[in-house]
Amino acid sequence: MRKNNEEEKKKNEFLSECPRITMLGSTQLFVENFKAIIICEEQNIKLSTVPFMLNISGNNLIVRSITTDIIEIGGEILGIHLEK
Repeated sequence: MRKNNEEEKKKNEFLSECPRITMLGSTQLFVENFKAIIICEEQNIKLSTVPFMLNISGNNLIVRSITTDIIEIGGEILGIHLEK
């Protein structure tokens, strides 16, 4: 029983650091648990997350709001690519 609790705890710790990506239509994107903005351009935004980089491509991309762990991106979102 104790082994299952330890495994569950490790799993929950890992999941709490993984990014949560929510997209509303093709014009609004929320990313929770990001670590840093690497690139911020009108056609490309690149975010550092655990365990990969998140590349967002589109037109007129902007950072609408940002907190310590959530970023909201607006514009015409054409693609999302995960890179190890």
